[in-house]
Amino acid sequence: MNCHRCHGLMVRDRAYDLLDTHIHCDVWRCICCGNMFDTLMLLNKRRGQAHLQLEHADLSIEQLTAA
Repeated sequence: MNCHRCHGLMVRDRAYDLLDTHIHCDVWRCICCGNMFDTLMLLNKRRGQAHLQLEHADLSIEQLTAA
């Protein structure tokens, strides 16, 4: 799998809650830029992008989500 931000290699990783080490989730992390996502992040991002497209029709999704 390739990173959507830099096209680097994505690997499976585990992310932990900084306040509670017992809470964790499996994520995909780019070994080049550190971009991370999981399925819940993708779902929320898609919902937000659909809303932003309606508000900012003149901007592309890449411009709106670029870091």
